Amino acid sequence: MDSLHLLAQGNYDTLSRAQQLAIFQEFHRFVFPQARRIVRDYAAAEDIVQEAFLKSVRKMPPHLRNMLQVQAWIRTVAKNQAITYLRKHPDISVVQDAGSSAAGARVPLPMQSPSPEKEVECRLMTETVARCVHSLKPEYKSIVLLRWRYGLSYKEIASRLNMTEQNVKTRLFRAREAVRQKFMLEWGS
Repeated sequence: MDSLHLLAQGNYDTLSRAQQLAIFQEFHRFVFPQARRIVRDYAAAEDIVQEAFLKSVRKMPPHLRNMLQVQAWIRTVAKNQAITYLRKHPDISVVQDAGSSAAGARVPLPMQSPSPEKEVECRLMTETVARCVHSLKPEYKSIVLLRWRYGLSYKEIASRLNMTEQNVKTRLFRAREAVRQKFMLEWGS
């Protein structure tokens, strides 16, 4: 993440072409998996990365000097760019069901705003899931947060936690099952 630190310094235009290329390549490796997970389209994810990169170069807040802050800001820019893409393409929605083999399938959905009851129910369900995640064992909670909140790949999680990718997958599966069971206790079937 050394190249992203150069981006945070705000003098991108004064860098050599080689440094600029290194920054973009690292930026791409950092945000492409998240963009692709959101839009489920390779070409669209590439476009999103490029737009997010341009926004990051042009609008990097000067007060971000800590690399964790820079990374979080960059991920937020990329996530927002992906959401903007989905909003501009209202006929496409991403359906995510962790238990389904069709997870991430792109399906047309009718454009309706949810009823107030559905909005409240959705918010309550989200709060329940957050409580369930918060109550997990620390080794499960850290993996879930790295995967769900920060959008890291299995490989990135394995590298950060010094474990194998298979171990990450196994712990994430167990964590999802624990969250599912806790959720079902509160919400039923």
